[in-house]
Amino acid sequence: MKKLTKFLAMLLLLCVVVGSFGACNNESQPNGGENNQQGGEGEAQWVDYAGQLKLDMDSPTLKWEVTVKQHIDGDTTHFYIKSAGNINGISSTPGIDGILKARYLDINTPESTGKIEPWGKAASNFTKERVMNAESIIIESENDKWNVDSTGERFLVYVWYKLPGQEDYRNLNLEILQEGLAVSSTSVDALYGEIFTKAIGQASDNAKYVYAPANVKDPEFPYGDAQFMTLKNLKVNIADYLGQRVAFEGVIVKNSGGSVYIESYDETDGFYYGISAYYQTSGLDGFGLEILQVGNKIRFAGVVGEFNGSYQITDLKYDVWDTSNSKNMNLISTGHEIGYQEVNYLHFDPRSNEGSVRVDVMVEGEEVTKEFAFAELAQDASVSMKNLKVVSAYTTKQGNSKGAISLTCYVDGDSSKVITVRTIVLRDKDGNLITQDQFIGKTIDVLGTIDYYLPEGEVIGSYQIALYSMDDVTFH
Repeated sequence: MKKLTKFLAMLLLLCVVVGSFGACNNESQPNGGENNQQGGEGEAQWVDYAGQLKLDMDSPTLKWEVTVKQHIDGDTTHFYIKSAGNINGISSTPGIDGILKARYLDINTPESTGKIEPWGKAASNFTKERVMNAESIIIESENDKWNVDSTGERFLVYVWYKLPGQEDYRNLNLEILQEGLAVSSTSVDALYGEIFTKAIGQASDNAKYVYAPANVKDPEFPYGDAQFMTLKNLKVNIADYLGQRVAFEGVIVKNSGGSVYIESYDETDGFYYGISAYYQTSGLDGFGLEILQVGNKIRFAGVVGEFNGSYQITDLKYDVWDTSNSKNMNLISTGHEIGYQEVNYLHFDPRSNEGSVRVDVMVEGEEVTKEFAFAELAQDASVSMKNLKVVSAYTTKQGNSKGAISLTCYVDGDSSKVITVRTIVLRDKDGNLITQDQFIGKTIDVLGTIDYYLPEGEVIGSYQIALYSMDDVTFH
């Protein structure tokens, strides 16, 4: 009996200890954006400050009704300015072609469009859900004029939105702050400074998102020694990252010759950015190789390198037990469709409008517009091209690429529009080598990637289309 009593006592003690650990673990979890409207005993009640603040249509600030053109991130949205039904204060339309790039006043959300920061995706998704579902949106100035930020292109505004079925507008700037998805440098002297300051204090007291303790991690952010960013940010600044370990997300479009070709669609630019990753010498085991399937969306992690005039990712790592670390690849989802952006001859000519791309990029925390060659940014992304008349061909006679073919093509049969299609070593379904004679004189449509070719001994190369399979060729 004494042994049984002693056993039960020990079991009770163990339950208490485990329960204590469980309680500690629960306290360390992020709030997740849920509004704890009624605190427990001794806790302060959560206040919906965004519901308290009302839009005063008769105030001296300027106001304008807008619609969403493009969601950018947590604190930036591009709006269309409604030409009718304006409210007050505008004598001429700000922005370009009726488009206003809005930077939300008094808040700063974590980055999600350049170098990605913890909670950046959460902030971006929060803002996107509200502006994209709004029935009506009104922007408001800080004072009696429209002010721009340091870039001279973005207008500093308060964003008020109303969802279907609601009577009142909610101040989105304030709502983002009270959710703990932004920090602010506002003072009580700002237009809504006093209530903004209260919202910040409440978010901080509740340890929400950006105010969470160090042991609370963003589940969508890979912590580790690699710099996590968008593929767009990597491509437009890639020389700056040479030799550094980076992490980014993208969809595999091709897997060939020990390399995978990756693309990521940017909604802002309506453009597919691309890059290749060489894994042949990375030492990946079966698990790492298994996830490198076409259509898989993966967080890649590796070192930026340079080979034959092109940038690529090398030293890929994969640890099935540690995929949350930014130094390791991680499978995000499967079954993605390949973009195969349709291109024409002009996309390969940087002197044309289609051959150059104007991109908003982040430079030292500020958004600026730069111009790039289309093919440079789209290199290694998927493309499709039609009506290519094959007029001549050259087959490689030696080396690892023996049997690969370079096809010289006239676009639409026009000899002034020349495109090269470079194949890998191709074989038919019976394993027979595909020769150049099967192409010469034919008109074809192709699916492939944009490739950069630098002849030996040259310093300037040219862009061409890489072809990986006969299944990607349609003969007219």
